[in-house]
Amino acid sequence: MKVGDLVKYTDECCKQYSVLPEKLLKYYGFGIVLFVDHANTLRIRRNVVATVHVHWTKQGTEWEPYNDLEVVSESR
Repeated sequence: MKVGDLVKYTDECCKQYSVLPEKLLKYYGFGIVLFVDHANTLRIRRNVVATVHVHWTKQGTEWEPYNDLEVVSESR
C-alpha cells in the first residue's frame, strides 16, 4: 500500500464488527491513501505495525489500521 492508492475496508474487517461490507462502502465510500505510517515514522498506534491516513469520499480523513484496508486500485 502506498500514497495515492484507492482503498476500501476488507470483508474480514466488516465481519469482525458485524457490519455488511456493502453498507460500510455506502457509508464511507472509497478512500485515497494520503500517508502510510510505517514502523520508523510517526507510530500513531504503537500496537499496530502501521496505520494509514485515508481520505474517504463521504466521511473525510481518518487514521485506519493497515490490515483493515484492501487496495482496489494502485497509484502509479
